[in-house]
Amino acid sequence: MNLQELSALIKGRRSVFPEMYIQKEIPDQIIESFLENAIWAPNHRLTQPWKFLVYKDQGLTSLGNFLAEGYKEMTNEAAFSVKKYEKTKSKPSLSGAVIAAILNKDTENRVPEEEEIMALAMAIQNILLSCEISGLGAYLSTPASIRNAANFMNLSENQRCLGLIYLGYRKEIQLTSQRLPLEDKVVWIKN
Repeated sequence: MNLQELSALIKGRRSVFPEMYIQKEIPDQIIESFLENAIWAPNHRLTQPWKFLVYKDQGLTSLGNFLAEGYKEMTNEAAFSVKKYEKTKSKPSLSGAVIAAILNKDTENRVPEEEEIMALAMAIQNILLSCEISGLGAYLSTPASIRNAANFMNLSENQRCLGLIYLGYRKEIQLTSQRLPLEDKVVWIKN
C-alpha cells in the first residue's frame, strides 16, 4: 500500500450505524484479525493498555439490556424516552458483534494516563480501518452507561470501558463526510 492508497482508506472510512447493517454473522477469525491489528498500536513503554471484550450472539442481548437499563437509571423521568430506551436495547442485536474497548491502565503508573488513553484510541482506529478495508461497517459509541460497566464487564480496579465498537456487514449506501480545510486547523511555526 502506498501513501495515496492509505490516504484514500483513511478518507473513505465512515461511521456506519447498526440500522445500516444486514443480518449476517461475522466469523470470529475476521474479528480476531481486527484485534490483532489493534494490538500493534503504538504504546509508550509497551504497556499495551488495552483489553477487548467481544459480544456476539446472546452476549449482544445481554449488552443491550445493560445499556438500556443504564440509560433508564441515568435519565430523569422528564427526559426519559421509551423510544430511546428501546433503540438502546436493540442496537447491539442489530450488529454482527460489538467490541468493548477497555483501558487496561498500567498498574505501575509508568506513563501518564493520557498516553494510555491515546494508545487505546490508536488501537480503536486500527480496528475501524481494518473494518473499512474488509467491507464491514463500524462505529465507535461512548454511551454514559459504560462509565458504570465495571461489574457488568467484570473489570478490575485498573480497567474501565472507554467505548463500544459496533460491527456489521453494511447495506449498500453511499456515505459522505466533510472536513474543514487543513489551513483552518494547522499553524506552521518555522522560527
